[in-house]
Amino acid sequence: MAENLLSNSGKGENAEEAIDFEKILADIIDHWKWFVIGVVLMIILGLLYIQHSAPRYNVNATVMVDDDQKGGMSGMLGSSSSGSNSSFGDLSSLLNVKSSVDNELLILQTRDLMHKVVVDMHLNVNYYKRVPLGIRELYKDKPFGITLSNNADPIKGYKFEISSWDEKGIALIRKIKDEDDSTFFVKWGDSIPLSKGKFVIYKQTFFDKKKANYTFVINPIKSEVQGILQNLSAEIPNKQVSAINLTLPVEIPSKGEDVLDTLIKEYIKSNKDQKNAYADSTISFINDRLGLVSGELTNAESGLADYKKKNNIADLEAQAQAVISSSSEYEKQLNQAQVQLAIVNTMLDYVLNTKNNQRPVPSLLATPDPALESILTQYNALVLQKERYATTNTSENPGMIALDSQIGKARKELIGNLVNMKNNMAIGKDAALQQNAKVQDFIHNVPDKEKQFLGLSRNQQIKQTLYLYLLQRREEMAITKASNIANARVIDSPSADELPFKPKKMFILAACGLLGLILPYGLLFITNLLDNRIKSENDIKDANISMLGGVSHVLNPHPIDFIKETRSILSEQFRTLRANVQFTFGLDEGKCNTILFTSSMSGEGKSFISLNLAKSFASLGKRTIIVDLDLRKPRLAENLNIPLSSNSGVSNFVITPMNPSDIIVKTDDQNFDVIFSGPIPPNPTELLQNDRAKELINYLKTQYDIVVLDAPPYGLVSDALLLAKYADTTIYVTRENYTYKKQLNVVSEFKRNSKKSDVYVVLNDITEKASGRYGYGYGYGYGYGYGYGHEEKKSFFRKIIQKLRK
Repeated sequence: MAENLLSNSGKGENAEEAIDFEKILADIIDHWKWFVIGVVLMIILGLLYIQHSAPRYNVNATVMVDDDQKGGMSGMLGSSSSGSNSSFGDLSSLLNVKSSVDNELLILQTRDLMHKVVVDMHLNVNYYKRVPLGIRELYKDKPFGITLSNNADPIKGYKFEISSWDEKGIALIRKIKDEDDSTFFVKWGDSIPLSKGKFVIYKQTFFDKKKANYTFVINPIKSEVQGILQNLSAEIPNKQVSAINLTLPVEIPSKGEDVLDTLIKEYIKSNKDQKNAYADSTISFINDRLGLVSGELTNAESGLADYKKKNNIADLEAQAQAVISSSSEYEKQLNQAQVQLAIVNTMLDYVLNTKNNQRPVPSLLATPDPALESILTQYNALVLQKERYATTNTSENPGMIALDSQIGKARKELIGNLVNMKNNMAIGKDAALQQNAKVQDFIHNVPDKEKQFLGLSRNQQIKQTLYLYLLQRREEMAITKASNIANARVIDSPSADELPFKPKKMFILAACGLLGLILPYGLLFITNLLDNRIKSENDIKDANISMLGGVSHVLNPHPIDFIKETRSILSEQFRTLRANVQFTFGLDEGKCNTILFTSSMSGEGKSFISLNLAKSFASLGKRTIIVDLDLRKPRLAENLNIPLSSNSGVSNFVITPMNPSDIIVKTDDQNFDVIFSGPIPPNPTELLQNDRAKELINYLKTQYDIVVLDAPPYGLVSDALLLAKYADTTIYVTRENYTYKKQLNVVSEFKRNSKKSDVYVVLNDITEKASGRYGYGYGYGYGYGYGYGHEEKKSFFRKIIQKLRK
């Protein structure tokens, strides 16, 4: 045993952790009923929660936005429009408003848009049915309905419970926060007022007059909008595409699908209405301008007609056109001559400037002169060549000197050419001035009537052109508006998931099952933590007290017949305990050995242990006697089922002159005798201190091999301490789940006060656990007592524990 303890203590932390795990598993197995009940109860609670919780489904939809930044439909329309005339493109740009998927994402989550959905679907009216485990929301399959007035929008929520109804009407209980409940009866179809607006309640095809367990709530539109928006999720799944995923968790899938469907329709309608608003605004502007221009055109045409009639003018258009064309042509030639002359002067000033001697001369003429271009090209080439040579040669270099000479000649030639060109252009300019003067003279000679006619005609043409232009633009805008489409379309219609995302049944049941294991173990842990009674031999070892052995729990404690009960568990345990006593205390064969039994308090099985250990020694052929020295509460006679005599016992011997043999009681076993306590005296402690008590014990030591002294509990009285001096060995009896841990200090106190080093503890009433252990540890040492040759049947739990121990 000592070797095993040493080897176990040297296994280190890993062994300790394994032992702790084994203890946890053993505790679970020992209290398996707790855990089964806990798991079953928690799973039942989980099922009730699942049954009570309304399932929630995710409704999903996907909208594709024609994002201009990603080459959407608006971009294609814009590019096609640019291929037509510029006027059409300008007007179309009003419709091709650039849309960003991020902007549309925000629009889909705006309160204004959701407000339209709530009002259109009357979502601020919610219907519920009371069921045994709570309430369930209703949507279309309801036996009644609510119609709100156009302005119905209560300031705070109204809750109506239906207490009863019939074919004529309905009894309602109105509940408003911070107000008293009110009950009233209304007929079907009657109006019921709200804080703002009113509503009408009517029957539907699902109406059943026997069942009125329904409730409906009318919320403010604003709060309903906010509630839906808080649950609505809109996100862009991929930045590379312009799609928006919409998700709405709901209890009723069909309702969620209708909400998303209406939301998308309202969004597309709003988008299209916005585009149409641009077109309508443009058409309205064109119509206003057409009205104004039409009046001006009418006035211009009337004025021209009146002027012709008044002045007898037939057709002056050809003559006027010829004069205007000639005048324009001469003015054009004059302008060109002036521009060319100015350019030549600029080039000449540039060349004559000494700062530009070594710089290239640019060609600025709109109509290049071949001779000038040739000289200019030659001159610029020489200047650039000199710049390249100057980077590697000095000015004294012959090549540089030759280049300077060539540049000088070319410059003179260039200046001469520019001067000649300037003179020629001046002559051309004078000629153009003369021709233009002739034309102007001709125009001035035209009668004033003709000039007025031309002015009126020109004004009429301008008004007519503008009028036709506006008509064309209006038709184009009408066509564009008719072909207008929204910037978004549905690519995945609203659809609810087949399975609800909440409650998660398997997760809840698994969590409840796990909680059903944790709670009993926590309760067990707290119970063990608060229970300060001895649970196993480990509690004794933790107190640094030597452990002698243990005896398992028996339903009927009785004196053992070690001859007849050779194969019983109890007899085998006492044989093991007897062997431990012999081995531990080293009992001498040639002398009497005295063993003292005591405990902390009554009920720990001290008399039961001492009696059967004494009978165990007697079964070996040793002359054994047990003396009941518990003069306050004797139990030995009761345990042996022998009537207690009032004239024979320890108390009689001490106070009456008689021989020790007079109080010895013989039993059926010739090696086993008994001395009872006798009548209960008023002063038991004084009797045990009497010399007659010492005389009795000394006498017994001369007559027997084993003397067992059954003393009173030391935890209650000090009698055991008085008797310790007569004993060779002291056995302190404790009881599982009965003796307090703090009472183990009494053992140390007894050991210290009695000055006895050989004081050992026996643990009584050890309960065999489902894990196959006795008080956590006796499954091997003391649990094999089915008799030699008998094979114990091991339970499933015990096999698990033994495999873990290996």
